[in-house]
Amino acid sequence: MKSTTASEVIGDITKRLVRGDVYAKDLPTKAIFKNIIDPVFERSWGMLRLTNQQQYKITVPSEKNVKAAWEKLSTMTALTDTQAEKAIELKQIYETLSASPYGYNPYTFTILLAGWMAYHRSEIFLKGASGITSKQQSVVIKPLKDWGDTNTNIFDKPKEFINKWILAGDKSPLLIRRKASVEPTIAEVSEYGIAKQKIEEVSRFFNESATPEKYQTLSEQYQSLEKACIAYIQQVKSQI
Repeated sequence: MKSTTASEVIGDITKRLVRGDVYAKDLPTKAIFKNIIDPVFERSWGMLRLTNQQQYKITVPSEKNVKAAWEKLSTMTALTDTQAEKAIELKQIYETLSASPYGYNPYTFTILLAGWMAYHRSEIFLKGASGITSKQQSVVIKPLKDWGDTNTNIFDKPKEFINKWILAGDKSPLLIRRKASVEPTIAEVSEYGIAKQKIEEVSRFFNESATPEKYQTLSEQYQSLEKACIAYIQQVKSQI
């Protein structure tokens, strides 16, 4: 496989994994995509599984060597019982997994990292330059899903992701792992203060941790809470 082709395929799949929307019907029609995803990442690595809804879901790899690298990543980023957050340089992760006994190259490392981060998406934030350009970029901290949108290009080309984003400069970007946000529970709301608090909880979970499958449910909950706040305000006004 030519490096330009590999870069295109890995870059595209990586961004979809980060966003959480790897659907078979949405993949580019080029045969190379299907020829890599199914035989390599699904059947050989065992990292992806195609559901009845034709969505590729991320699973813990079944191939022993890939699983070993996956578990090393988990160990390097593990939180202790007393830690709410841990930050680790991506340079350190790459140097570890590119060395023996793992031996990952920019392409295999990028897709493994993306799969692992997406599997733990409710816990993962990245801190680094907002993009790869010749101009100086602002350093930002964003939840994982925001790094897969069209406003950043860090995952477009795996070699540039490694050489220009992770390894270049004095300070390596950070992978930040936090205790997962708990999905808020929605009960009947009769007080404005409680409704306002719940709106903030739903909004935070939506922005940081929610999977695409949760978006519709959370949107409906959010609208319900807003109605509760409005109803309370109208009730107060009627009593003035």
